[in-house]
Formats: sequence, C-alpha cells, structure tokens
Amino acid sequence: MAVKKPRPETPAQTTQEKLPTPSERFGDVRGHTIVEVRQMTDKELKNEDWTVGRHQSPTVLVLDNGILLYPSRDHEGNGPGALFGATKNGQTFRVD
Repeated sequence: MAVKKPRPETPAQTTQEKLPTPSERFGDVRGHTIVEVRQMTDKELKNEDWTVGRHQSPTVLVLDNGILLYPSRDHEGNGPGALFGATKNGQTFRVD
C-alpha cells in the first residue's frame, strides 16, 4: 500500500489561516461615532472604480476617526449597494 505524500498548502489555505479575528477586523470601527451621513463623492466612486452616476451613489457613514463605511453589491466590491437598517421593533428602513 502506497503512502500518500501530504499536498502542499494552497494560497487559499494559507490566507484562511491568517485571517484576523472579528475583534481585530472591527477594532477601528467599534466604539466610534457616526459624525456624518452623506452620498459618496465622485472622487470616492472613482477610487472604487465604480462607474455610476451621482444619483446612484451609495450612502457613506463617516466615523469620528475618519473611517468611511459604505455598502457594496457583493464582497468583491463590484459596485455600490444599498444600506438598510432596522429599528428595535423590527421596522426596516433604507438609509439614503
């Protein structure tokens, strides 16, 4: 019976092992305050390589430490998305 050699690690396996913990990922966001809610600027749209008109630009949440949060249509950043929320009572709303 032949002994199988272990396969070398794939880049995906190496990347998965090095992913930050949720605490590390959200450390720059947790505890900060939203100081502005606005539409994404033309420059920010260009930085994301999103070719949409301003009337389609997503909502941006600006935090007190300068971080910008905004929705994407998918995890690859293939275009802007819509930002929704929910009240304590479960009433949903769109943030524009």
